[in-house]
Amino acid sequence: MTIKSDLTGSLRGNLSGLELSIEKKKVIIQLSYDHLIFCTHPKMEQRQIELIRRMPAWKKFAMVDDLNETVKTLAISGIKQRHPHASSKQIHRMLSELMLGTELARKVYDHAR
Repeated sequence: MTIKSDLTGSLRGNLSGLELSIEKKKVIIQLSYDHLIFCTHPKMEQRQIELIRRMPAWKKFAMVDDLNETVKTLAISGIKQRHPHASSKQIHRMLSELMLGTELARKVYDHAR
C-alpha cells in the first residue's frame, strides 16, 4: 500500500490495484481489477454476471430500488447516531443535504417554505 500527499491538499494512495484520490472533499476511486467482486472466485463472479444479464429488467430495477432504500436507511441511521436529539424534520433536511448537496438542498427546501 502506498499513500502520497502533496502540498496542494490532495492525497493519493494505491492499494493492490485500487487507486484512491482525495482532493478537497472530492473522492475519486479507480479500480484496475480484472473482476469486480474481490471476495468471489472469478468463475462464480462470471456466473453471477450471466444470471444478472438474463434477469428481466423489472427485477433489475427492483434490486436497484432495494439497494437505494438500504443506503437511505443506513444514511438515516448514521445521521441519528451523530445527532441523537434531531427532530424528524431536521433528519430529513440533513438527509437531503447528504443526498443532494448543501446548495441544491437549500434551493429545493428553502423554496418550499
